[in-house]
Amino acid sequence: MLRPITAAVALAFVGASALLSCARAYAESISVVAVGEFASHYDPDGLLPFSEPTPGTTFTLEFTYESTAPDMNPDAGDFYQGFYAIGSISLTIGDELFPPLGVQRIYILHLSEPGVGGDTWRAETFSVHADNRLETFYMRLHGACAPEGGSCPLTSDALVPPTWPYTSAEIAYSINDLPNESAILAKSSANVMSLTAIPLLPTALLLPTAFAAVAWRVRRRAAA
Repeated sequence: MLRPITAAVALAFVGASALLSCARAYAESISVVAVGEFASHYDPDGLLPFSEPTPGTTFTLEFTYESTAPDMNPDAGDFYQGFYAIGSISLTIGDELFPPLGVQRIYILHLSEPGVGGDTWRAETFSVHADNRLETFYMRLHGACAPEGGSCPLTSDALVPPTWPYTSAEIAYSINDLPNESAILAKSSANVMSLTAIPLLPTALLLPTAFAAVAWRVRRRAAA
């Protein structure tokens, strides 16, 4: 029979090995940061929750999502690649931070024959007000994503990370009139200057390290 201390060490290492062996089953978190420079502002009725940014103001949109996030609309057909849930999203304009507005999602649009500015990769958060106003902020990547001008169609069923560069890319905060979403009541936007999509270390890989640390401390005390 193992002594209590030896048993604790063994249990810690068994737990670490088990977690390492199943780490592949865990979803990978992707952290995305898009940075843009102020480009335009339209708000004749003062609907936006901020004043017009000064030239050179930085827009920073950040969000995370799971690589295995399920498609929220799998029966939409070939036109829509899918809607996927976002873990968190925020927008910073200059020194002002804006938290999620309500619904948070990734929206991917695939055209069977993409032309100039064909496919769309969009992360957004939005809410619908009682007066049928749609308030939203988002990052939208549209069209070709190769420096040579070639296309980068989103033909896979997998939720692929956003790539860079695109034919057009913007960060925007807008208010639209429903049911006609194209009726823009107010909008402030920035041209995306840089974008990074970085995989984060899954929690499953951090836990074995903790188990190993506990085992080391137990062995150290036993030797003292």
